[in-house]
Amino acid sequence: MQQPAWNNLTAEFRRQVETRNCLVLAQLTPNVVTHQVPSKQLAIDWDHVILLKYCGGSPQRRGTTIVWTAYAGFVRTDVAPRTLIDGIERDSPVTWLDMQAYTDVSGGRGPLSYVLGRLQLIPIENKQNHYSWLNGRYLQTVNPYNSKQAVRQSLIMLKTTNEILIQDSAERLIGKWRTADKIRRVQQMNKEYNDKLYGSHYLANVQLPPDLKKFRIRVQALLMAYVERHLPLNLTTAEMNKVVDAARHNRPWPLDEPGPTSWGNRAERLPPTTHK
Repeated sequence: MQQPAWNNLTAEFRRQVETRNCLVLAQLTPNVVTHQVPSKQLAIDWDHVILLKYCGGSPQRRGTTIVWTAYAGFVRTDVAPRTLIDGIERDSPVTWLDMQAYTDVSGGRGPLSYVLGRLQLIPIENKQNHYSWLNGRYLQTVNPYNSKQAVRQSLIMLKTTNEILIQDSAERLIGKWRTADKIRRVQQMNKEYNDKLYGSHYLANVQLPPDLKKFRIRVQALLMAYVERHLPLNLTTAEMNKVVDAARHNRPWPLDEPGPTSWGNRAERLPPTTHK
């Protein structure tokens, strides 16, 4: 892989990083990034994202997030990292509900990573329930650093041969990294299964891999659990579609949203749910 660009850093900070060949994440603040892009003009090269650094404590005019990509360097913007990732999720076949199911069948724990093929965004450095995100695709090694410190630190070697020092547990990060890689493999199984399924003249010979079967069952179970928390309800088909869509994208229950709602003609109703 190409060396990550140090573009758009102040001259002094760039010299510091290049001399040590190590980026201390705590020192990466909006003040050392020279280029800001408004959210409506931001175009991210997701194929080569290394890091989304959350800087919520910084003044809004200096940017909420620092985006680091391998080819373009650094840029700051006024959008939170999770909002940027939600933009991918909305346009992707892989939803947050899918990520919960993938994580469950892979033996992982929350908070959820977001994995879409080679893009493996792992949450790091929890700051008041806001995270920075590191792309697992670029990780080479993760080791504990200076264990005598009150705050746990990890020294990460990137596949670009550069290092990052972060304030997070190496054990936790390695676990997240392994889970993200397992999820990527299950997604690859899904692709290979669909290729065989739709490219074969002998559909009966196409077997669903066990891990992929577990994932699909888990998705359905999560959908049911989401709906059952709010039952019994007598919903129209349109209302049920709204509920399912909200569940798939891990959004609030749509019937409880404030303000006027238009649920269409209630004449067409789904059969009432019965409990045995």
